[in-house]
Amino acid sequence: MAENFFSKSVPSRLALALFFASVFFLGSPVSFARAPTIMFAYPAGGQRGSSFKMELGVLDAYALSGISISGGGVGAKLGKVKELSAERKKAAAARDEAKGMKMVEVFVEISGDAEIGMRDIRLTNRDGTSNRFRFFVGEIPEVMEKKASLQVLPNLPVCVNGQILEADKDRYEFSLPQGAVFVAELYGRAIKPYIADAVPGWFQPVMSLYDDKGKEVVYVDDYGISPDPVIIYKVPRSGKYVLEVRDAMFRGRDDFVYRIRMGEIPFISYVYPMGAAIGSKTSLGIYGANLPSSGVSYSSSGNFPHLEEFRMKNGRLYSNPIVLDIDEKPEFEIPSYGEVPDVVSEYPAVFNGKFSKAREAGFVKFFVKASSTVVMETFARRLGGVADTKLTLYDAKTMRVLASNDDYDDPSFGLITHNSDSRIIRKFDKDSECVLKVEEAQRHFGDEYVFRLKISENKPDFTVRISPDNPQVGCDSFTPLKVSVMRMGGFDGQIEISASNLPKGFSAEKCVVEKGKNDAIICVKASSDAPRESFNPEFEATAVVGGKKVSKPAQASEELMQAFYYTHTVPVGQISMSVLPRAPFKIEWCEIPDEPLSFAAGNSHELEMRVVREDGFDKPINISLLRGLPGMQSKTTRVKPDEEKIMVKFQSTQNVSSIAEGYLIVVGTARDGNNSYQTVAPLGAKYRVYPRPSNIKKR
Repeated sequence: MAENFFSKSVPSRLALALFFASVFFLGSPVSFARAPTIMFAYPAGGQRGSSFKMELGVLDAYALSGISISGGGVGAKLGKVKELSAERKKAAAARDEAKGMKMVEVFVEISGDAEIGMRDIRLTNRDGTSNRFRFFVGEIPEVMEKKASLQVLPNLPVCVNGQILEADKDRYEFSLPQGAVFVAELYGRAIKPYIADAVPGWFQPVMSLYDDKGKEVVYVDDYGISPDPVIIYKVPRSGKYVLEVRDAMFRGRDDFVYRIRMGEIPFISYVYPMGAAIGSKTSLGIYGANLPSSGVSYSSSGNFPHLEEFRMKNGRLYSNPIVLDIDEKPEFEIPSYGEVPDVVSEYPAVFNGKFSKAREAGFVKFFVKASSTVVMETFARRLGGVADTKLTLYDAKTMRVLASNDDYDDPSFGLITHNSDSRIIRKFDKDSECVLKVEEAQRHFGDEYVFRLKISENKPDFTVRISPDNPQVGCDSFTPLKVSVMRMGGFDGQIEISASNLPKGFSAEKCVVEKGKNDAIICVKASSDAPRESFNPEFEATAVVGGKKVSKPAQASEELMQAFYYTHTVPVGQISMSVLPRAPFKIEWCEIPDEPLSFAAGNSHELEMRVVREDGFDKPINISLLRGLPGMQSKTTRVKPDEEKIMVKFQSTQNVSSIAEGYLIVVGTARDGNNSYQTVAPLGAKYRVYPRPSNIKKR
């Protein structure tokens, strides 16, 4: 069936799979029509039981047809689409990503019983569905920033919504009583986790608290491992206080949006232990400010390992959410600190611990049978903790070092940019008694330096993600979705991906991720009479693991760029697929070279392409590379209505650090009145890009 997607010149299905495995998708790589893009939302949330106007900064904000906010209890209606002010237009134009941005009015109504927490906003227009943007539902009164030198706030608690524009400082005055524990919790990166065209890749806010004499009593630029700062301050005397907010580097942009929850609100700094066993009650110690108790008896939900969000409530006020790790393994305390224990611990097990004292290390002794493969790993940063762990494995008899690990990069946690949890996987050829040492790699200590150490057999497993989360498919055409596999426990078997929840008129043949491979593509095809309505496809991954057939959902995800270069995969709730009309034209290669085109970094080649138009279609057509081809720049060539053949220039990037190769894939797009069209050329020339000697990575 693959030949239905391309012309008869397409190679085998294997070649097609190899091609797509070589493509590095960024953002919405196959969304060629101009679906809207939400750059920011202001305010990025509201109090339940309230109605208010929100403004969205949107690219391609034409012909908007709808808005949705996930979850129940929140309604939204579109208002006017407005031009930016002259000042804001000039500032946005300085950033390529924001040129052409418009302001879209949205009228929001939140019911009194809406669930507290984060939601997703999406816009739709005639060309597709936008990216998702985060929106928060809270329980305390909200105020909007006023552009004044000093803004006096009403009685606390309140949630302040603001924006940091060019070299901006926002200042708020309020009264605090003696003895109160004042909390100011800022949401900045939590609203927009990654910014593509700014370093370090997110808004970096700082807060200062001044007393009634103008003295700075608190300064914070982060909290734990989060760049979003939190102030926790016990008030020494009653009086007027001022909170100042700015960017750490004195920058300012429309998308530097923040929310600050402030007052005597409950706040969880950390919990111990950082998780619980499935099906059991666990006593959790809760540490922070303004909490109703110092601990709870906690029972997890579900019957499989997962992460679970937890909040505390003090009266009508909710705390910040923290993440708990729910596991099926038995739970224990670290058996010994400072010296090797006499006791031999059983595994599989989870050992909970903390680095309370300087240079304190924990030790676990365990026995391993011959031919066993054991995985030992810590969870701290992946659960929002501050500990930077290091693991060292010893032979218990000789104390000879068998293995060591400081940082383990876990790509499944896409919001973490400094992976400092640790993992050791080791196969044992003979019966062995081992000692595992866990320590704080940076020699930090304190009761908040908590961690979970897991020891278990290295069981084969896999996770599958599908991106992008807002693709488009044209009638009588197809759209390719990227399949990304994360393999664990030595599993390298074949995985089949199948689609479900497809409306009539849509189909997708099964995709096979070959043995040992981590990438593939699944194509969703629309018939010529497919309905022009968006839908939410679902995908399932099936493989034989340990002799048993295993099926699990494939997770929808978005790929976000950080600071011009780094790309992170972040799970989302569902894929929203839009449907475009049938394109009245095709683009074809005039001749495909037998050998790969060879590029030195920064060089270019030209190849001739042909446009085949249906009778009566005389609009210009734009021809460009698929965004994100490794080592290649996406250039656009405009084909005039009277042109049939045209030379298309393909240029490699300057900064490749290793050989990049794949197939050129070319997309044709056009507009005709209210319709946008896109079509993909048959699989074309191979290419190979060589780095400059000065760019080659040193190992």
